[in-house]
Amino acid sequence: MPLTKVNQGKKVFIVDIQIDTEFRKRLADMGLIHGAGVDVIQNSSTGPFIIGIKGSRIMLDYQTAEKIIVEHK
Repeated sequence: MPLTKVNQGKKVFIVDIQIDTEFRKRLADMGLIHGAGVDVIQNSSTGPFIIGIKGSRIMLDYQTAEKIIVEHK
């Protein structure tokens, strides 16, 4: 399911990132890789999408978050 479908306060794991290679590398540099655990801190279609990963907070635009495919484990 897309990251945008996950409710605030839930933890999920990345299974795929459907973004072009250059931007995918930038996300990987921030820790967004296959298998990484992600905490959804804020999920808003009208504002920033904020996630927690490895002790850091990352703000994503909604369109980018929609291309990150995750699953519950």
